[in-house]
Amino acid sequence: MRTPLLALSLALSASACNADDPLDPDLLQRVARRTGDASGTALSGVYPMPATTPRRCECAELDTAVLEQLFESPPASATCGNLAAWIFLKQIRLEIRHYDGFMLATDGVPGGILVFTGARLNLTGAVYEDDTAELASVTYISGDELQLLARVQLTFDETPGAPRSASGLLRSRIVSRVADANIDCEIDFDLEGVADLEERLP
Repeated sequence: MRTPLLALSLALSASACNADDPLDPDLLQRVARRTGDASGTALSGVYPMPATTPRRCECAELDTAVLEQLFESPPASATCGNLAAWIFLKQIRLEIRHYDGFMLATDGVPGGILVFTGARLNLTGAVYEDDTAELASVTYISGDELQLLARVQLTFDETPGAPRSASGLLRSRIVSRVADANIDCEIDFDLEGVADLEERLP
């Protein structure tokens, strides 16, 4: 990792402070602390979820010059799709732990920005009796240089005779500001995966 050439300060745009914004940081922190009415631990497991193409990828601002100052291997070109692939490596592997209405989901992909910077996407939140869950996180990457806001809605299917599966939506936003070099992108992925019954969580 390169030493930043400029002083860094994180600044969310005005829309992130909007009470109606589903990725507002204060709202995400509240979602992450909720507990639902589900019981037991049955939904725990590892769920590999390929996320090859974002459902939506939009940037209000995207200047990858800031990434070239901070990291050895930034995206090849300044496009939202390249930024999405750089963050998530086009795959998501959720390691899910379920405890009586509360869920912790850690992104276990062995690579990408979240790993080589030492950050992890740790989502927490409520799981309900109808086998749905809503999780959220606010993750700081490489100190305070980048902020990754994330919110996940999941539905689990436990049909008898079939492997347990999960599907849903990951909504994310990455924001940074280094002097006049700005990044403010929203990236959404459809999620769908079958639990890996051969893999056990520690």
